[in-house]
Amino acid sequence: MRKATGAGKLWVQRAPGGGTLNHNCIQVVGEGESAPRPHADSRALCRYAAVLYLNPAVPKDCGTSFYRQSLPGGRLGGNVVQAPHDNLVEALGTRFVAPDAFEEDVRVPHKHNRLLLYNANLVHSATGYSGTTLQEKRMTAVFFWMA
Repeated sequence: MRKATGAGKLWVQRAPGGGTLNHNCIQVVGEGESAPRPHADSRALCRYAAVLYLNPAVPKDCGTSFYRQSLPGGRLGGNVVQAPHDNLVEALGTRFVAPDAFEEDVRVPHKHNRLLLYNANLVHSATGYSGTTLQEKRMTAVFFWMA
C-alpha cells in the first residue's frame, strides 16, 4: 500500500473514545438488505480506503461507484470532502440529503479478488447488492489507513 499511495508511513487510526475502525473486516450484504448510499470516509480517521472483492459469484454491477454532487441546472459539483471538513455531513451541513443529490461519475465493476484502493475522502458507495445466500451476496474486505 505504501508503494501504491506514495506514503512513507501508513497506520490504522484509533476512533474517538479509544475504539477501533472496521478495518480489515468482512462485509456481507445481499439483495434488499441495503442500497447505494454515497458517502466519504472520515478524514479524521483515514486518508486511504480499499475494498477487496471476495465472492466470485457476484455480478459486475455490485462493485464500487464514485459520485459527484448534482447541482441546479444539471451541473456537476465536487467529489471530495476537503478541509476544514472531516466528513460529508460536516461539508453539507446535514445528515439527510435528497436521493438525487449525487450522480454516479465512475463505476468500478465487481471482480473476484480485485483490490480497489482510493482516497477515502472521495464520495463513493457500493454500486449494488445481490443474492440471498452467503455464496451469492456481495462479500468484501474493507481497509482504512491514515498516512
